[in-house]
Amino acid sequence: YREYIDKYYAVIPGDESTDYSVSKAKMRQNIICSYKQNADRILEVSSFDGFTLNLFQKSFNAKVTGVEPSKEAADYSVNRFSELRGNIINDVFEEFPQYYDGMKFDVVLFSHSFRHIIDPAGTLSVLNEIVSDGGLVLIDEGTLLDAISFQGRGMRDIVLTFSHQKQFYYNFQNLVFLFESNGFKYLGHQATDINMKGLNGQYYAVVFQKDQN
Repeated sequence: YREYIDKYYAVIPGDESTDYSVSKAKMRQNIICSYKQNADRILEVSSFDGFTLNLFQKSFNAKVTGVEPSKEAADYSVNRFSELRGNIINDVFEEFPQYYDGMKFDVVLFSHSFRHIIDPAGTLSVLNEIVSDGGLVLIDEGTLLDAISFQGRGMRDIVLTFSHQKQFYYNFQNLVFLFESNGFKYLGHQATDINMKGLNGQYYAVVFQKDQN
C-alpha cells in the first residue's frame, strides 16, 4: 500500500504553488478556529508538504504530529519546515497505534485521506481512543473523481488522478452516519471553490466532535 502511494501520488510535493498550499492550510485553519480557539495537540493524517501542520503549530502554539505514507512528501516537509523534524511519521494511518504515546489530540485532520482508509470502522475506534473529549475531527476532500474539470491538464496528470487509489467514496449523508454511529456528532461543513493550474473543483470539509463523557 505504501509503495503504491509512493508510486502513484497524484500530486508531487513542491509541485503545487506555494500560494495554493498556503491557502489550503488557511482554509483548514479557519474552519477549525470557527469551532475551537485552543488546541494543545494536533494530528494531521496525510500531512503531505507540511504547510498545514506548520501553520497550525504556529497559530495554536501546539504540539503537532503528521502521518504521511509518502517518503518523498515526508522528507520534503521536514526539509522545508525544520520545526516539523521528528514530528512526521512516515507510515499509513492504519499503523498509527504502534506510534501512539497515549496523549490525546484536540484536533485530528484527515487531509484528502479518509477515503483511502482501508478499515473505516477500525479507524473510528482508534479515533475514540486518541481524540480528547470534545475534540474535533476534520474530514476534507477535493471533488477529484466526483465532479471535476480536466480542462488544461496533461495526460500524465489525468492518468495519475484516475489511478490514485481510493478505498471508498463517501457522500455527505453516509459520512455523517458513520461518525454519528461511532461516538461523534456532526458540527458543520463547508464547500469552497478552488482552482489549481486550470483544474476547477471544490474543497469539501466536514467537522465532527467527539462526544464528551
